[in-house]
Amino acid sequence: MRRYFDALALSSAGLAAQATINDAAGINRKTADAYERLLVNLMILDLVPPWLPSRLARLVKSPKRYVVDPSLMATALRVDGAAVLRDGDLLGRLLETMVVAQLRPELTLSPARPRLHHLRQADGRHAVDLLVEMGGDRLVALEVKATAAPGPDDA
Repeated sequence: MRRYFDALALSSAGLAAQATINDAAGINRKTADAYERLLVNLMILDLVPPWLPSRLARLVKSPKRYVVDPSLMATALRVDGAAVLRDGDLLGRLLETMVVAQLRPELTLSPARPRLHHLRQADGRHAVDLLVEMGGDRLVALEVKATAAPGPDDA
């Protein structure tokens, strides 16, 4: 279980293939599925489903996995603040994990009952980190970036 959680922590806020996570943990698919269900039921792992309007068939269909607390993620990865700041990819994943951790209770308590999704083309060329479905045709796109001055290239 520990190796599986460590592999999940490393891929938090990403779209690592289930087989990649299983291989990193040294477990089979059946065991991984049981671990994932347990972690979701214990509210340690959050699965954000893809947004899949029927007319866009070329989108990634797997969920993004988020460790529910970025401090749990950092502890599992055995990194401190200095290590996070040296690794831009890790910083981005921790930041996105923190954003989801802050959004989840807000979405749960909202009378509109918005739903959280992600959006990514299968070829990886275009993506939206988080998509909040507000109901009807209303969507809010969120792009999480770890920079003080985001520019057009960050979108």
